[in-house]
Order: sequence, then C-alpha cells, then structure tokens
Amino acid sequence: MTASTRYRHTQVGWLIVGVLSIVLVILLAVLTRGQFSAASLPPLVVVVLAFCLFSTLTVIVDEQDITIRMGVGLIRRRIARSAVRRVQLVRNKWYWGWGVRLYSRGTLYTVSGLTAVQLSLSNGREIRIGTDEPGALMRALGASP
Repeated sequence: MTASTRYRHTQVGWLIVGVLSIVLVILLAVLTRGQFSAASLPPLVVVVLAFCLFSTLTVIVDEQDITIRMGVGLIRRRIARSAVRRVQLVRNKWYWGWGVRLYSRGTLYTVSGLTAVQLSLSNGREIRIGTDEPGALMRALGASP
C-alpha cells in the first residue's frame, strides 16, 4: 500500500474460480482428444474471459477515491470519496448473483457471498461493493461497522 492508501483488499470468488476451472478442464479435454471444431472455440473463449473478468474483486480506498476492480481490471469503477454521502452495511438478495449487476438504484460489484458495503452517492445513485471484510472496508471509509 502507498502512504495515501487506507485500504486495499482482493477477494477471490472461489466458487466462480472452481466452476470455471472445471468447465475449462472439460473443454480442454474435448479439444485434446482431437474433437476440435470451430464450435469448440467460442465456449473456450467465453470461459477464459469470464475467468479473467470475474474471478476476483479488488477494492482500494485512498484519500481521494474508492476504486473497484473486477478480475484483471478491465471492469473498474472509481468513485470520488467526496461524492459519498452515506456508507452502510447491507445484505444482497441471493438471486442478484455475482459479477456486476444493475439494480433499480445502482450497481453491485461482487464475487462471493451476500454481504456488501453500500455507498449512497450525492447524485442519488448507489454502489454496492461485495466484501468478505465488511468491518475493515467500513472503517477505511470512515464509518463504523
């Protein structure tokens, strides 16, 4: 962490990693048995992309910003701390699933579990950050868990 970084944590979505790894092994087994066809390539690309994009969630809190990065960082969001009006611990609905989800009032970023920290922004929107360290994230944001 740099001097201005208050919090940095990467959560691994172990279930996502496990399921995608199993699917990848099955696809590779099919390909190595000589059953390769053009139809085999798109599922392989989808699995590898999903693994790269959604296997981890990194949250970085510094003096000015809150940065959320999914996987290798192609999906990312930076929120100015000055735009955050309220921070609270919330529980996501189980059927919202994992990944990046839009819901009526905002966006959810999560890779595992149902616990999240909700940021209510000055523009009326919400950002939910799934976390396995809710207390530490809330403290880094200046809120009590």
